Formats: sequence, structure tokens, C-alpha cells
Amino acid sequence: MESSTSKTLQINLDKVKSYDMTKKKNLRPKKFKKTPAVANAVEEKSEYEKQLESKMLKYQRNENLSTKNVKSKNERSLVNKNIEISQMLAKKAARAEILKTEQTGFDLTLKDFGPYSINYSRNGKSGAEVHCLRKMIETQAMDFLPFHYLLTSIGNQGILRYQDTSTGQIVAEYKTHFGPCKALATSEYNSIQHLGHTNGNVTLWSPNSSEPLVKMLCHKGPVNSIAIDKSGTYMATSGLDGQMRIWDIRKYQVLHSYHTFTPATSLDISQLGMLAVGHGPHATLWKDAIKTKAQSPYLSHLISGSDITAVSFVPYEDILGIGHSTGISSIIVPGSGEPNFDTYEANPFETKKQRSEKEIHSLLDKLQPEMITLDPSLIGVLADQKTPAQILAEKKEVLTIALKSKTDIKNKKRGKNSAAKRMLRKKQKNVIDATKLSTLIKKVYVDKQTLIKKVYVDKQTLIKKVYVDKQTLIKKVYVDKQTLIKKVYVDKQTLIKKVYVDKQTLIKKVYVDKQTLIKKVYVDKQTLIKKVYVDKQILTKHILIKLD
Repeated sequence: MESSTSKTLQINLDKVKSYDMTKKKNLRPKKFKKTPAVANAVEEKSEYEKQLESKMLKYQRNENLSTKNVKSKNERSLVNKNIEISQMLAKKAARAEILKTEQTGFDLTLKDFGPYSINYSRNGKSGAEVHCLRKMIETQAMDFLPFHYLLTSIGNQGILRYQDTSTGQIVAEYKTHFGPCKALATSEYNSIQHLGHTNGNVTLWSPNSSEPLVKMLCHKGPVNSIAIDKSGTYMATSGLDGQMRIWDIRKYQVLHSYHTFTPATSLDISQLGMLAVGHGPHATLWKDAIKTKAQSPYLSHLISGSDITAVSFVPYEDILGIGHSTGISSIIVPGSGEPNFDTYEANPFETKKQRSEKEIHSLLDKLQPEMITLDPSLIGVLADQKTPAQILAEKKEVLTIALKSKTDIKNKKRGKNSAAKRMLRKKQKNVIDATKLSTLIKKVYVDKQTLIKKVYVDKQTLIKKVYVDKQTLIKKVYVDKQTLIKKVYVDKQTLIKKVYVDKQTLIKKVYVDKQTLIKKVYVDKQTLIKKVYVDKQILTKHILIKLD
């Protein structure tokens, strides 16, 4: 029983008027003014859209449905929903008819901006955002590492760049020193980059090394294209020498070799191991041509009047996309796509919300570039701690190898130098793998230690020799100095004596000369006086005579 003081408040929600926020002047959305260029771009429809609209007319249903005579709001919403569903189904049916035609498939003619390249995402459905990457100049090939969020690129400059798309920073940037490059492929097994160069080499790169991990001589001319299967075990290469070769990356050896009439410009391997080759106007598909030697192609497609530049399989579908000089095409290839998919890895039917959630999860689980190695199974394995006995045994082994390397003893056995063995050794000369690299490192280490010891001994000998020569030189200089001092002293005393004698002699000579000069002057003076007296007497006599 309710108390008399309690009051109940009842509100009729039907009588409450809703406030329309758009009626307020400040909250009204601004109208977008179309410029003439934008208006023309909106009005002009592509050939695909025009073809899609014409096909939709055949599949449209419920054309008589209209909301003009419907007064109820609920019925009007139901009618609008039915119209939207019918249009969506008609659009899907029209797209299916365009993309899955038995004869030509899907052909998009774009003659203005060719040639065209083509590539698909991991699930073959989701779109991609467009960015302007100004640091990537003259780029010829690009690829994306989805688990590391790294965009790799290379071009005419021969510089391999790793750019983190989540932060926009350049993670690594290395010069390959092999010139321009236009062939790039990524292994899904270990995320190693495979580059094809103009000298016929294929190099394997990691963002953690400024030098290539592996170098392989694959062709006698420039490498045009590289493709790697899903397991990362087999690699297909094509070059200007007209050869297409299948390689086993585990042993770096050729498995099969095929000849193409014109050099193949593009290669791709589907999820089920089907090989697509684009050469000239032809697109050739080979089934079971990787593990075994195929005798004839599985399918062949001709695009007359154009040159194929790129071929790519659509993931989880039996469709091959072809990019050529006059547009983009797609053909049906039965048995090329994987029928069973894992939604945790790639979901072909993901919605927009699932895609955004997946991007967030993948960013949280992003792998660091330091985890990219040739053997990804080594990550997370604890290194074995070596005991002192093992370290001593390794040192002994290094010393024995160093001693053996000085002798030229060759253990020849029967059957070790057959023609097949010689051919295999010849083929292995162009490969530098991890085993050869470790052997070279050990050899370099031993040579380095021997050189250090030799340099140390030579240095000590040189120091001793220099010391002895220095002491001998000091003694010789001291003796020469004493001898020189004595000689200078004797010469000085002799000079002093000589100067004294010369001085006394000069004084005596000057004294004698002075006395002689005085005497001579005195005699001359007396003679002059006498002469003057005589002349005076004569003159006096002469004057007296005249006076008389």
C-alpha cells in the first residue's frame, strides 16, 4: 500500500516535440560549391560505371515501388529499404557478370596514362589510402610488409629504402652499388627483400644489414622480374636473356629453366603454386611448373595491340589481374586461388568496422625491423651457454685450421672429382650463403690473428734494431763531437800563435819603416835647406853683380 504523501509523475512522450538542431543558423551544414573542374569530373563517368549502369537495368526488380502514395512513416521506411536492397542486388549481379565473363573477363581500356601496374591486398578486397612520399624519387618497384608496417622501394638511384608507414619515418636506407633496379619481391616466410639487378645478380636484403645477405648470379643479362611462392622456398626469375628459371632458395640452386619467345616482363605465383608469366602481348599460366618440369602451359591469353607490364593473382579467388599499356584486364584462372581462408590472417568478407579493428590490433602487434632474418625460427631460441672446455676445444680447432691452411696437402680420393661434382661446384661459385660466410669469417679471423702476431714480432724486432742503431749513432755522434772540439781547440791555439807572430812582425816592420821614413825625411830636409841656402847665396851674388 502506497503512502498518502507519495506522488507519481507521468509523462506522455508522444506529446514531446523533438528539436531539430539543423534549424539553428549556426549549425546548418554549409553547402559545397562545385568548381567547374569538380563539376566536370563528377559528371564524367568512367567506362566501368557506364557499363555497370547498363547491366543493372537488366537485373532491376520492383520498379513500380514508390513512396508517393504511402502516408505511414513505417511503411515508407520499409518501401525505401526494399528499393535499396533491390538496387544492391542488381549492382552485385551486374558486377558478377562483368568480372566473371567466360571469354574476356574484365577489360578496362585506359589509353591515356599507360602502361599500368597492378597489385592486390592480402585479402583482395579492402582499399588503400593514398599518401605522398616525397623521399621516394624515381621509384621503379615497391612492396609492403604487413606485419612490420614497412614500405620498401627501389628505383633508378639504386637505393633501397624501408619506410615505416605507421610513423612516416625512414627506418633504413642502403645503397646497393648495383645501379638502377626495377625488380623487387618480398618473401612471406621471412620478409627478406629480393632485388634483381642489371648485371644479372639477385641479392637478398634485410633492414639490419648494409650489405646483401646473399648474392646469386641468376642470369647473363638484366633481371626483369622476381616472384616468390607463399612458403618462401621457391623463387622464379626472368631476364633479358630470354630465360625463366626456378630456384630453390634453401640451397640456392636452379631446379628448372624455361625459354620464353620474348623476355618475360612480369612474374607472379598464386597461393596454390600456379605461375603467371607476362611476355609481350601474351599472358601464359603454368600449372605444377615449380616443383616439377612442366612440358606445356596450362592457359594462354592474348591482349593484342599492347605490351603486358604486370600480372597479379587475386587472393582467395580464381582471377588473374593483368596490367598492360592500354589498360587493366582480368581473366578467370580455375584452381589458382586458395578456397579455404583464415579470417584471423585475411578475411575477404570483412566489413569496414572489422577492418578498422584489425588495423588497430595489427598496429599493437607490429613486429620490429630487427626481427627480419634469413631464418625466422632462430628468433626466441636461447643461445647455448658454452662451457670452458667447449671454448678451449674451439680455440684448438681454430689453431688446427690455421696450421692446416699453411700446408698444401690435398687428400684426393676416387670419385670425388666427377663431372657432376664439378658442375655443382661451378654453379655454387656464384652463391654466398650462411655456411660459406661462417667459413670465410673463421678463415679471416685466423688470418687476422696470424697477421697480428707477425706484425707484433716485426714491430718488436724493428724496435730493437732502432734502439741499437740509436745507441750506435749516439756514440758515433759523441766521438765525432769530442774530436771536433779538440780539432777546433788546436786550430784556435795555432791561429792565436800565428796572429801573435804576425802582429809582432808587423809592429817591427812598421817601426823600421817609420825610422827609415824619419831618416829619409830628415835627409831630404837637410838637403833642401842646403839647396835653398846655396840658391840664396847665388841669388845674392847675382844681385850684387848687377848692382855693381
